[in-house]
Amino acid sequence: MTDIVPQHLVLVLPSTGEFDSRTYRIATTCLARGHEVTVVARHKAGLPWREDHPAGFTLIRVAASAEDGLPLQPLVRGLRWGRRRLGSIATGRRSPSPGTSAGRPSERTGATGATGVTGVTGAQR
Repeated sequence: MTDIVPQHLVLVLPSTGEFDSRTYRIATTCLARGHEVTVVARHKAGLPWREDHPAGFTLIRVAASAEDGLPLQPLVRGLRWGRRRLGSIATGRRSPSPGTSAGRPSERTGATGATGVTGVTGAQR
């Protein structure tokens, strides 16, 4: 029987990795066999960007969205903008240009919202 050659396993998760028992089992099994394990997951507010798990693997969180994994990202963004644009035509509201922030007017220009208070819109009340 041949000896196991230590390798570096990288697990890429579509989640934050907070409650992923399958990843934990895979990582600890590989660690027990002498391999190094790094887990890459999505970041979420309140979670550390990097964790050294007590079991021995490293968990690295990155800023990512579900859209980041899609092919043809510019096409997806353009379609999303077109859908917002059609909605704004129907409601009579102005939509942002492609590639600009879709934040509230108060965030983009410093204008007052529907409440008359700078930075606060009716939706935030």
